[in-house]
Amino acid sequence: MKLNEIVKNWVRSRILNLKLFKGCSGDRCEHYGRGSSSTSLYLLLGQSLTSPNGVAKLVMQADGNLVVLCHGASTWQSGTGGMDIRTGLAIQDDGNLVLYIQSGGFVWTPSTCCRTTGTSVIVQNDGNVIVKDRASGNVVWNTGTSCIHLISPGEPP
Repeated sequence: MKLNEIVKNWVRSRILNLKLFKGCSGDRCEHYGRGSSSTSLYLLLGQSLTSPNGVAKLVMQADGNLVVLCHGASTWQSGTGGMDIRTGLAIQDDGNLVLYIQSGGFVWTPSTCCRTTGTSVIVQNDGNVIVKDRASGNVVWNTGTSCIHLISPGEPP
């Protein structure tokens, strides 16, 4: 095989992996479902996602609590602070979001299962965190939170 063919094959494999498994960055985590390059995607302990306007954050705290913050104030939490969470928020290949403890059991899930074509977790500018089915675009779960009541007069939403 010639060098240019090797390079072309390598580039194709990298592009395919990017299409199948995007990961977590910016305002979202995207898992492309069964058959992607990993069975689970993680928002790791200590990591966060931030809305495009910078007002809202989904934080996987080091203490094990998954929290939504608006202007730094907590508006929602998983109630798992102080638990020995393994790795962070798992976004499984079946679309379910799960917090597992070190011993292997789960301690929190919003039951977003069975989205075999992929799942997107998105932090919106209004402070709501949503989980969307990638195939249909339907929202299958949300935190029901809003930053609107925390905006100072004259500040854009």
